[in-house]
Amino acid sequence: MSYQVLPYKEFGRHLLKSEDLDPVYVMLHEAGLDRDQLSRWCLAYWSFYHVGVASRIAEASPRSFYRLMMKAHDEKWPRGAERRHFRGGSSLKAIEFMRKFGPPSTVVEYMLSDRTFDGITHNVKEFPVFGPWIAFKIADMASTVLAEDIDYSGCTLGIYKDPRQGAALLRHGDWRARISDEELEQVVSTLAKEFRRYTAPPLHNRKVGIMEVETILCKYKSHYKGSYPLFKDSKEVWEALHGWGDLAESMKCLVPNNDKWS
Repeated sequence: MSYQVLPYKEFGRHLLKSEDLDPVYVMLHEAGLDRDQLSRWCLAYWSFYHVGVASRIAEASPRSFYRLMMKAHDEKWPRGAERRHFRGGSSLKAIEFMRKFGPPSTVVEYMLSDRTFDGITHNVKEFPVFGPWIAFKIADMASTVLAEDIDYSGCTLGIYKDPRQGAALLRHGDWRARISDEELEQVVSTLAKEFRRYTAPPLHNRKVGIMEVETILCKYKSHYKGSYPLFKDSKEVWEALHGWGDLAESMKCLVPNNDKWS
């Protein structure tokens, strides 16, 4: 893919101003789902990481939730690349574990019952096929989508490959370079200061912090490598909603920047 690679500051500003940073969060905020349906949507999304699949499963009644989760498993509905391992015997075990645990709202409430990053990570990892990466995502969506007040003081990015590589790119000019934990923390701190005049979408109730910096680092590495043109995430979210039912269709107009291709 050919495009002009932007400096990281300009690229980060684009993500924040265009809301391409996390278009799923903006879409869900604008959708105005009640807490129960939003919990169903989130739990399905955290499992399959596909906005169309999550919308189709969340559209049904709470009593049908696990039946549709099994249907998605049996019929091999799509997964996002980040949840490619949520399939086969692994996803079957995870769905059955959740079903026995309780309704989707109960599962979500338990995952978020400790309002700290470390506590959420601990709770999430009790569920099969829910590891450190999806725990990070759940902690992020707890505040941005579910409007919970989360303490992120225990959050560091050292164990996550992509933000570490993004930080190496900014620090050493090479995403493959080795970077120490101290250097990584310095990069994160620098970016938080550089983007401090922006607030975190979609609620805009706090300054940009470590969760947004993580996304900027990950996406800038992809942008630098030639696989993330401007508005890429927004367009892919919009396209992934197509053909997944009424709820998914109604959300398409809520995806940031949809006027550029719809």
